[in-house]
Amino acid sequence: ELRKKYGNPVVVMNLVKRKEKRRHESLLHDQFLKAINYLNQFLPPSEHIAYLSFDVARCNKASTVSSNVLTKLEEIGFKAVQAHGWFQ
Repeated sequence: ELRKKYGNPVVVMNLVKRKEKRRHESLLHDQFLKAINYLNQFLPPSEHIAYLSFDVARCNKASTVSSNVLTKLEEIGFKAVQAHGWFQ
């Protein structure tokens, strides 16, 4: 189990598209969020699964040289590591 191995919080990152002209991936996005919410209802608040949604395609379209996808993912990863307290 992830909690035993890594501790809390368990962070789930959804990289599926959120918005698109024809709903394909966004259907998965919605169901994934529902699944996380369903699981969280059985967990105490201190053990809730942290859910992050990041639309890579959208970020890539909006990116500039100073703000690209990898930079954003690095920021998110850094915050997750800080939340766990690893390497501190």
